[in-house]
Amino acid sequence: MIYLYDLDKTLIKEDSAKLWMDFLCEQGLVGSEFVKAQEKYEDDYAKGILDMDEYQRHFLSVVKGKSVDELKPLLAKFVELKIRPVVYKGALDLIRRNGSRAIVISATNDFIVGAICGFLGIEEFVATNSQIKNGVYSGFMEGVPAFRDGKVERIKEILSGGELKKSVFYSDSINDLPLLKAAKTGILVNPDRLLLKLNDEFKFEIIKFDELAFS
Repeated sequence: MIYLYDLDKTLIKEDSAKLWMDFLCEQGLVGSEFVKAQEKYEDDYAKGILDMDEYQRHFLSVVKGKSVDELKPLLAKFVELKIRPVVYKGALDLIRRNGSRAIVISATNDFIVGAICGFLGIEEFVATNSQIKNGVYSGFMEGVPAFRDGKVERIKEILSGGELKKSVFYSDSINDLPLLKAAKTGILVNPDRLLLKLNDEFKFEIIKFDELAFS
């Protein structure tokens, strides 16, 4: 069996992109107006109306011109300060219990998802790719974002149709409905309001996490 996991508000309590912006603001690397703009995009995401291209231009402007090596210590500090305190204990128990092949698939950008997966001990992940040229972030995304139908398209890059049909996918978000339907089994973790409303039709199993692993 192959187990697929959304990241934000599924394995961790918060949105990692928001936490990243909060962290950068605390480090004096962005201003409060940038964080407020981020919050507007997060609201659009929750409503299922996010313009991903526009959002990526905003989000990646922060790392534009920075090298991969330059970002590594910043990401390590971010994971320790912002991610470690919001990891669900139930999520870690679930991953351990499921065993087998585990893949995180998230609309968040690859440098953030990769750092978090390293902390969680998950080797495979699919995320929205950030373009790198000559070891430096260009400020643009690359390829199809791992978002809505794009999650299905991207997971098919590493799983055959037969493997996907044997997979289990865990998510909280209405934006992940395409992959919840494409997997053999979709399971909702602390589902958002819109997804919970639609579940009257789809009748996915629902599980709840609340206890934090490192509180």
